[in-house]
Amino acid sequence: MRYIFLLIGFKFFWGSCDEAADAGKMKQVNDGNLQWDERGYLFFCLCMGRFGNQADHFLGSLAFAKDINRTLVIPSWRTYKNIRFTEWFKLKPIQEYHRAVLAEDFMEYLAPQHWPPGNRTGFCFSYTQYPCEMKKGNPFGPYWSELGVDFDNTVNYNVGYSDIARWKKEFPPEKYPVLALKGAPAAFPVQEENRDLQRYLQWSDTIKGEAEKYINQNFPNQTFVGIHLRNGLDWVCFLPDINGRGQLENLVITTSLEWVIILT
Repeated sequence: MRYIFLLIGFKFFWGSCDEAADAGKMKQVNDGNLQWDERGYLFFCLCMGRFGNQADHFLGSLAFAKDINRTLVIPSWRTYKNIRFTEWFKLKPIQEYHRAVLAEDFMEYLAPQHWPPGNRTGFCFSYTQYPCEMKKGNPFGPYWSELGVDFDNTVNYNVGYSDIARWKKEFPPEKYPVLALKGAPAAFPVQEENRDLQRYLQWSDTIKGEAEKYINQNFPNQTFVGIHLRNGLDWVCFLPDINGRGQLENLVITTSLEWVIILT
Protein backbone atom coordinates (compact mmCIF):
# COMPACT_ATOMS: atom_id res chain seq x y z
CA MET A 1 0.00 0.00 0.00
CA ARG A 2 1.26 3.49 -0.81
CA TYR A 3 0.65 6.55 1.30
CA ILE A 4 1.16 10.05 -0.06
CA PHE A 5 1.74 12.98 2.27
CA LEU A 6 1.14 16.36 0.65
CA LEU A 7 2.34 19.09 2.99
CA ILE A 8 1.64 22.66 1.95
CA GLY A 9 3.00 25.57 3.94
CA PHE A 10 0.99 28.80 3.72
CA LYS A 11 2.96 31.92 4.59
CA PHE A 12 1.24 35.22 5.12
CA PHE A 13 3.47 38.23 4.50
CA TRP A 14 5.92 36.40 5.59
CA GLY A 15 33.20 7.90 -10.90
CA SER A 16 34.72 10.29 -13.34
CA CYS A 17 38.41 11.02 -13.97
CA ASP A 18 38.03 14.23 -12.04
CA GLU A 19 36.60 12.32 -9.09
CA ALA A 20 39.53 9.93 -9.15
CA ALA A 21 41.95 12.83 -9.10
CA ASP A 22 40.03 14.51 -6.27
CA ALA A 23 40.36 11.39 -4.14
CA GLY A 24 43.99 12.28 -3.60
CA LYS A 25 42.94 15.47 -1.83
CA MET A 26 41.41 13.59 1.09
CA LYS A 27 43.55 13.08 4.21
CA GLN A 28 42.78 10.41 6.79
CA VAL A 29 42.10 11.58 10.34
CA ASN A 30 42.38 9.63 13.53
CA ASP A 31 38.76 8.53 13.91
CA GLY A 32 39.35 5.96 11.16
CA ASN A 33 36.39 7.05 9.05
CA LEU A 34 36.49 10.77 8.36
CA GLN A 35 39.06 12.34 6.09
CA TRP A 36 40.14 15.95 5.82
CA ASP A 37 39.17 17.37 2.44
CA GLU A 38 41.68 19.86 1.04
CA ARG A 39 39.01 21.13 -1.35
CA GLY A 40 37.49 22.93 1.62
CA TYR A 41 34.28 22.97 3.63
CA LEU A 42 31.04 24.95 3.66
CA PHE A 43 29.59 25.55 7.14
CA PHE A 44 26.58 27.72 8.02
CA CYS A 45 23.59 28.21 10.29
CA LEU A 46 20.06 27.29 9.23
CA CYS A 47 18.83 30.27 11.18
CA MET A 48 15.78 31.54 9.29
CA GLY A 49 12.33 30.54 10.44
CA ARG A 50 10.88 27.20 11.31
CA PHE A 51 11.41 23.83 9.66
CA GLY A 52 9.84 24.68 6.29
CA ASN A 53 12.04 27.74 5.81
CA GLN A 54 15.12 25.89 7.01
CA ALA A 55 14.45 23.02 4.61
CA ASP A 56 14.14 25.44 1.68
CA HIS A 57 17.48 26.96 2.64
CA PHE A 58 19.06 23.54 3.08
CA LEU A 59 18.23 22.48 -0.48
CA GLY A 60 19.71 25.64 -1.98
CA SER A 61 22.80 25.36 0.22
CA LEU A 62 23.30 21.74 -0.77
CA ALA A 63 23.35 22.81 -4.42
CA PHE A 64 25.72 25.68 -3.61
CA ALA A 65 28.18 23.36 -1.85
CA LYS A 66 28.29 21.15 -4.93
CA ASP A 67 28.70 24.15 -7.25
CA ILE A 68 31.72 25.51 -5.37
CA ASN A 69 33.02 21.96 -4.83
CA ARG A 70 33.34 22.13 -1.05
CA THR A 71 32.33 19.42 1.36
CA LEU A 72 29.08 20.38 3.07
CA VAL A 73 29.16 20.54 6.86
CA ILE A 74 25.54 19.57 7.40
CA PRO A 75 24.10 22.01 9.94
CA SER A 76 21.85 21.08 12.79
CA TRP A 77 18.17 21.82 12.40
CA ARG A 78 17.22 24.61 14.76
CA THR A 79 14.24 24.56 17.13
CA TYR A 80 14.76 25.90 20.65
CA LYS A 81 17.98 23.86 20.48
CA ASN A 82 20.18 22.21 17.85
CA ILE A 83 18.74 19.01 16.39
CA ARG A 84 21.29 16.65 14.87
CA PHE A 85 20.47 16.20 11.18
CA THR A 86 20.28 12.42 11.44
CA GLU A 87 17.58 12.56 14.10
CA TRP A 88 15.16 13.50 11.31
CA PHE A 89 16.84 12.48 8.06
CA LYS A 90 19.31 9.94 6.70
CA LEU A 91 22.86 11.02 5.93
CA LYS A 92 23.74 8.51 3.20
CA PRO A 93 21.31 9.84 0.55
CA ILE A 94 22.81 13.34 0.96
CA GLN A 95 26.29 11.88 0.47
CA GLU A 96 25.14 10.18 -2.72
CA TYR A 97 24.55 13.65 -4.16
CA HIS A 98 27.60 15.41 -2.72
CA ARG A 99 30.33 15.09 -0.11
CA ALA A 100 28.97 15.84 3.35
CA VAL A 101 29.79 15.47 7.03
CA LEU A 102 27.62 16.15 10.07
CA ALA A 103 28.45 19.36 11.90
CA GLU A 104 28.84 17.51 15.18
CA ASP A 105 31.32 15.04 13.65
CA PHE A 106 33.21 17.83 11.91
CA MET A 107 33.69 19.66 15.20
CA GLU A 108 34.71 16.52 17.10
CA TYR A 109 37.06 14.86 14.64
CA LEU A 110 38.23 17.41 12.08
CA ALA A 111 38.07 20.89 13.60
CA PRO A 112 40.53 20.35 16.51
CA GLN A 113 43.41 19.74 14.10
CA HIS A 114 42.40 21.51 10.91
CA TRP A 115 40.13 24.38 12.13
CA PRO A 116 41.32 24.92 15.69
CA PRO A 117 40.38 27.73 18.09
CA GLY A 118 42.40 30.82 17.25
CA ASN A 119 42.05 30.19 13.53
CA ARG A 120 38.28 30.35 12.97
CA THR A 121 36.94 32.97 10.57
CA GLY A 122 33.27 33.83 10.13
CA PHE A 123 31.73 35.30 6.97
CA CYS A 124 28.81 37.75 6.78
CA PHE A 125 26.97 38.99 3.69
CA SER A 126 27.03 42.79 3.65
CA TYR A 127 27.14 45.65 1.16
CA THR A 128 28.95 47.79 3.74
CA GLN A 129 31.70 47.30 6.28
CA TYR A 130 29.42 46.95 9.28
CA PRO A 131 30.86 44.58 11.89
CA CYS A 132 30.28 40.92 11.10
CA GLU A 133 28.71 39.65 14.31
CA MET A 134 28.44 35.92 13.75
CA LYS A 135 26.93 35.09 17.14
CA LYS A 136 24.77 38.14 17.80
CA GLY A 137 21.18 37.28 18.64
CA ASN A 138 19.12 34.13 18.70
CA PRO A 139 19.37 31.62 17.02
CA PHE A 140 22.83 32.57 15.74
CA GLY A 141 24.57 32.69 19.10
CA PRO A 142 23.04 29.54 20.59
CA TYR A 143 23.52 27.61 17.34
CA TRP A 144 27.27 28.17 17.16
CA SER A 145 27.74 27.91 20.92
CA GLU A 146 26.04 24.51 21.07
CA LEU A 147 28.51 23.33 18.44
CA GLY A 148 31.41 24.75 20.44
CA VAL A 149 32.34 27.43 17.89
CA ASP A 150 33.76 30.87 18.65
CA PHE A 151 35.15 33.11 15.93
CA ASP A 152 38.52 34.80 15.99
CA ASN A 153 38.22 36.77 12.75
CA THR A 154 35.44 37.87 10.42
CA VAL A 155 35.11 38.75 6.74
CA ASN A 156 32.33 40.67 4.99
CA TYR A 157 31.38 39.60 1.47
CA ASN A 158 28.88 40.75 -1.14
CA VAL A 159 29.19 37.96 -3.68
CA GLY A 160 25.95 36.52 -5.02
CA TYR A 161 25.43 32.80 -4.56
CA SER A 162 25.03 32.28 -8.31
CA ASP A 163 28.46 33.78 -9.03
CA ILE A 164 30.35 30.52 -8.60
CA ALA A 165 33.49 31.61 -10.44
CA ARG A 166 33.90 34.61 -8.15
CA TRP A 167 33.45 32.47 -5.03
CA LYS A 168 36.19 30.13 -6.19
CA LYS A 169 38.48 33.02 -7.08
CA GLU A 170 38.00 35.17 -3.95
CA PHE A 171 37.73 32.37 -1.38
CA PRO A 172 40.10 29.56 -2.41
CA PRO A 173 40.34 26.63 0.03
CA GLU A 174 44.09 27.13 0.33
CA LYS A 175 43.41 30.45 2.07
CA TYR A 176 39.99 29.72 3.54
CA PRO A 177 39.68 25.98 4.21
CA VAL A 178 36.36 26.51 6.01
CA LEU A 179 33.74 28.96 4.79
CA ALA A 180 31.65 29.47 7.93
CA LEU A 181 28.75 31.68 6.87
CA LYS A 182 26.41 33.42 9.29
CA GLY A 183 23.36 32.37 7.29
CA ALA A 184 22.50 29.87 4.61
CA PRO A 185 23.93 30.57 1.12
CA ALA A 186 20.60 30.15 -0.61
CA ALA A 187 17.51 31.98 -1.77
CA PHE A 188 14.09 31.75 -0.12
CA PRO A 189 11.84 30.26 -1.25
CA VAL A 190 13.92 27.50 -2.79
CA GLN A 191 14.74 28.11 -6.45
CA GLU A 192 12.91 25.93 -8.93
CA GLU A 193 16.08 24.27 -10.19
CA ASN A 194 16.86 23.04 -6.67
CA ARG A 195 13.45 21.67 -5.71
CA ASP A 196 14.25 18.22 -7.05
CA LEU A 197 17.01 17.88 -4.44
CA GLN A 198 14.31 17.05 -1.89
CA ARG A 199 14.62 13.47 -3.16
CA TYR A 200 17.82 13.25 -1.09
CA LEU A 201 16.01 14.29 2.10
CA GLN A 202 14.82 10.88 3.25
CA TRP A 203 13.25 10.47 6.66
CA SER A 204 15.24 8.67 9.34
CA ASP A 205 14.05 5.23 10.39
CA THR A 206 12.83 6.73 13.67
CA ILE A 207 10.64 9.37 12.01
CA LYS A 208 9.39 6.93 9.38
CA GLY A 209 8.55 4.43 12.10
CA GLU A 210 6.52 7.01 14.03
CA ALA A 211 4.64 7.97 10.86
CA GLU A 212 3.84 4.38 9.93
CA LYS A 213 2.68 3.66 13.47
CA TYR A 214 0.31 6.62 13.36
CA ILE A 215 -0.98 5.56 9.94
CA ASN A 216 -1.61 1.99 11.06
CA GLN A 217 -3.44 3.18 14.15
CA ASN A 218 -5.60 5.81 12.45
CA PHE A 219 -5.86 4.96 8.74
CA PRO A 220 -5.44 1.18 8.45
CA ASN A 221 -5.70 -0.07 4.86
CA GLN A 222 -6.68 3.38 3.60
CA THR A 223 -5.24 5.84 1.13
CA PHE A 224 -5.25 9.45 2.30
CA VAL A 225 -3.82 12.90 1.73
CA GLY A 226 -2.62 15.00 4.67
CA ILE A 227 -2.55 18.77 4.23
CA HIS A 228 -0.60 21.04 6.55
CA LEU A 229 -2.35 24.43 6.68
CA ARG A 230 -0.27 25.99 9.44
CA ASN A 231 -3.28 26.92 11.53
CA GLY A 232 -3.03 28.32 15.04
CA LEU A 233 -1.35 31.66 15.62
CA ASP A 234 -0.90 32.26 11.89
CA TRP A 235 -4.68 32.36 11.47
CA VAL A 236 -5.34 34.09 14.80
CA CYS A 237 -3.13 37.01 13.79
CA PHE A 238 -4.23 36.99 10.19
CA LEU A 239 -8.05 36.81 10.26
CA PRO A 240 -8.65 40.09 12.16
CA ASP A 241 -6.75 41.87 9.42
CA ILE A 242 -9.05 40.38 6.79
CA ASN A 243 -12.14 41.40 8.75
CA GLY A 244 -10.81 44.91 9.11
CA ARG A 245 -10.28 45.36 5.38
CA GLY A 246 -12.95 43.06 4.06
CA GLN A 247 -11.10 42.47 0.81
CA LEU A 248 -9.49 39.05 0.76
CA GLU A 249 -8.79 39.31 -2.97
CA ASN A 250 -6.33 42.16 -2.35
CA LEU A 251 -4.35 40.20 0.19
CA VAL A 252 -0.85 39.16 -0.85
CA ILE A 253 -0.39 35.52 0.02
CA THR A 254 2.52 33.29 -0.94
CA THR A 255 2.26 29.54 -0.88
CA SER A 256 4.91 26.92 -1.32
CA LEU A 257 4.66 23.25 -2.02
CA GLU A 258 7.25 22.07 0.44
CA TRP A 259 7.22 18.29 0.44
CA VAL A 260 5.74 15.38 -1.41
CA ILE A 261 6.75 12.29 0.53
CA ILE A 262 5.88 8.73 -0.43
CA LEU A 263 6.05 5.90 2.07
CA THR A 264 5.78 2.35 0.80
